[in-house]
Amino acid sequence: MGSEISQRRAAVKPAQGSLAAEGLAPSAEESADAEAYVKGELSADEMVERALSRHRPTPDRLVG
Repeated sequence: MGSEISQRRAAVKPAQGSLAAEGLAPSAEESADAEAYVKGELSADEMVERALSRHRPTPDRLVG
C-alpha cells in the first residue's frame, strides 16, 4: 500500500507544480480531492470528473 500511495503522490505532484508555476493554488476542494486520490479513496476518473463538474458551465455561470 505504501508504494501505491507513493506512486499516487508522485502523480499529483506535477499538477501541483504546474499550478504553482502559474502563480495559482488549488482550491480547498481540489486539495481534498487530491489527498483522497493519494489515499486511494478516489479513483483518477472520479477526481477528473469532480474537477470537470466544478468548472463546467452552468446557466448561472454563463457569460453574456
